[in-house]
Amino acid sequence: MIDFEKKGRAFTLAEVLITLSILGVVAAIMIPNLIQGYQQKLFATRLRQAYSILDNAFQQAVAVNGHPRTWDITELIKDRNTSTAYFMEKFIMPYLNVAKDCGTGYCSNSSGCFASWDCRSNNNAAVARYYPFNNKNNYSCLACSGNKKDIKLKNGIAISFHIEEYIIGNKVFPPKGVPLGYFIIDLNGSGKPNEFGKDTFALNLFEDGIHVKQYNFASSKSYCSKDSTQNQNGLGCSSYFLQTGKMDYLTKKLVCPEGKTTYPDCYYE
Repeated sequence: MIDFEKKGRAFTLAEVLITLSILGVVAAIMIPNLIQGYQQKLFATRLRQAYSILDNAFQQAVAVNGHPRTWDITELIKDRNTSTAYFMEKFIMPYLNVAKDCGTGYCSNSSGCFASWDCRSNNNAAVARYYPFNNKNNYSCLACSGNKKDIKLKNGIAISFHIEEYIIGNKVFPPKGVPLGYFIIDLNGSGKPNEFGKDTFALNLFEDGIHVKQYNFASSKSYCSKDSTQNQNGLGCSSYFLQTGKMDYLTKKLVCPEGKTTYPDCYYE
């Protein structure tokens, strides 16, 4: 016999509000972590892409032009802007899918490649403000050197190449072990966060190809430590991030055993 008097119990307004509050707290905790995890995987993939793209471009240049030590460096020793532009346009850019050439020097139109720019009194230079991952009050500008060439690839990665000062100062090809120059890579162009160690990294170019730019972790001027006070802290995280795909350095303490200065001897805990 059916009991028509029996009714299901509905939730009260108070219970609904409590449930929604709990869900809101859980979401507030989980969503940022999920977003951060997604961004780390995305940036790790894009950094590996940038590494591969630049190294392949350089190897193609070597295949076409011979070993770098056989290259005519006449144009490389004129001045910073001329040498940087010549090197990129002659040996690197022909083998890249370039979407935009943002020029050279202090006042190049790099706003089309890197973060938004403003003006400073120093040579009235337009500067892109980039920050260490642990300090939003201590910025560094990518335009403080006129010795650069800025481009943006079709995949959205922005690249700033800086030729090695050794070539300019000594007017000779650098000795083995000294880089030809280095690349500053913003993995999502002008998109945020524009922070070293998060979306912006550095790669060295040697005569045999691309190497990661890894600073001495154990020095007081560490460039990959949450305790560092350097305004370019984070640029030295390229090696660790490329090899692990993790940004442990954002929250964990850097530990270097005695006599050790680089990853993997130095680690985060």
